[in-house]
Amino acid sequence: MKMTTQDIIDESLSEKRFGNYWIGKVHSVIDAGIVKTAEEYKTQKLRKLIPITKEEISERDFGKEIIVMIKRDGEYNLFDFNSERDEIKSIFCNTPNARGRHGLPVNLEMEERIHELNKTQGKVQDKIFEILKNAGIILKDDITQITIAGELWADVEKSKGQRPRVFDFIRISRQPENTEELNSVKYDVFDIISINNTKLLDIPYKTRLEICLHLFPSSTGTKANTIPFKIVHKKHEIQELYEKWVEDQGEEGLVVKGYLGYKIKPVKDLDVAIIGFSEMLDHDNMVRSVLVALMHEDGGYQVTGTVGGGFTFDERGKLFSEFQALKVDSDYIHTTRDGRLLTMIRPDPKYIIKIEYMDFITENAKGEPIQRMALVFKDGSWRREKLHSFVSLISPRYNHFRDDKELTPADLRIEQLGKDLDTLLPETPDEGAMVPSTLLFRAVFLGEYRGTTTLQKYMIWKTNKEKYQYPSYMTSLVNYNFDRKEPLQFDLEPNAHLEKAIESVERVANRGTGCMSDKTGKLKRGWKLHALRVQDSMVEKMRETYSDALWEAFNEFKPP
Repeated sequence: MKMTTQDIIDESLSEKRFGNYWIGKVHSVIDAGIVKTAEEYKTQKLRKLIPITKEEISERDFGKEIIVMIKRDGEYNLFDFNSERDEIKSIFCNTPNARGRHGLPVNLEMEERIHELNKTQGKVQDKIFEILKNAGIILKDDITQITIAGELWADVEKSKGQRPRVFDFIRISRQPENTEELNSVKYDVFDIISINNTKLLDIPYKTRLEICLHLFPSSTGTKANTIPFKIVHKKHEIQELYEKWVEDQGEEGLVVKGYLGYKIKPVKDLDVAIIGFSEMLDHDNMVRSVLVALMHEDGGYQVTGTVGGGFTFDERGKLFSEFQALKVDSDYIHTTRDGRLLTMIRPDPKYIIKIEYMDFITENAKGEPIQRMALVFKDGSWRREKLHSFVSLISPRYNHFRDDKELTPADLRIEQLGKDLDTLLPETPDEGAMVPSTLLFRAVFLGEYRGTTTLQKYMIWKTNKEKYQYPSYMTSLVNYNFDRKEPLQFDLEPNAHLEKAIESVERVANRGTGCMSDKTGKLKRGWKLHALRVQDSMVEKMRETYSDALWEAFNEFKPP
């Protein structure tokens, strides 16, 4: 059955740009197989590359045979060709946006190359089938379907010492001005995923790369080429290629495949302000990591992430001591990966630091845009201002303090990440369109003691906002006593896992002035459950977690 254009791409989400070139908006590719393959390759192959520096090459065991290739500064795209389609024979699909591109000169060149291989049925096609046969895969017919992984980039002329950037490709692909710009778009092939719907990712990478080289040989004047690579056997050869391709020729970096996969890129740096910190679990009074921020032109602080490496033990202790006097309130919550709350501090030029990092990403492991909050420091506390699509730094590390910098947009400018950063970032989401939180548990206790009434309320809810950098679950305790100097006490605890959230209710129910259990684990006299709301999915977890006192109160509750 012949596939139509409507099976591949949503034409209502595509726009004709120049000549026969069409670019799709987000999620314009509607062929689920193409989108899934693009996402799986990125997750299973590209994201598993380990970032290292040139200096770390000597410390790694790459194996006896090492494939070293150039890393282009472009955009990963899947190329899918199928001669059975009625109009669009080939399409490029990126991820996570599932944005389709077709009708580029490089599309047409690749289609013609495959057509020529089938037409001549000569040595090249025979060689490819022989390579596959030796790998245990038998193909006899013409090549009617092929899926390839590679990098789209713009081969534009730059000044000496400068390389084409991904920003150049994005600008040209979105709004090309002429035929010359469209012809500058090239595709570097670095893997083949399938031929005639036969999956190839289980055969050795060296074999797949050899097939790529036969399909799209590296040659001057063509738009589709197999990525430049060399096979080496010694670590010093990797270093020499780094010096040649990256340091001398200005390429973005190297991808190295041996026992494991690595990407080797120059170290970058940023000047950032410390605005919060977390504490070490295994050492008292030590800073574990610091929360850092850049600055928008209007003076607002852009949360950039946490930095934990690079500090000495003496520095961690000294910072912990100094930060105690700088603690401030905040309506913004930032948690560690294990769900612990960071403490926010007042911004101070004394705590501007230079950090180093390998690279940054604009999407998480699920393919969702990275979201970071912009903050303002006003009236002695931090306030949430606006959520922005932003970046996550790879391998950030503290270098040194910057006593020559001030808390100004000039010294902490976001443009340190790149002048054209905006072209890389997806559209910032509308916070009003966020999915509402889900209340999982609510319990209200009333306590009577010597004529005084105390109200104690516990709640657990699922935020449903993980992709916006919120914790998965929140637990709250409200304790209200009319006779206290400060009647209302409030405790809020973020949690990464539901089990931890459930445990936190038990913990806060048995501490401080709101402790409801006696030494035997029973509810103290005077406490009574007044209101209860529990999702069915929570019941069994509560039975396993809670003490007899709490469980009996919940299980025997009858609404008044």
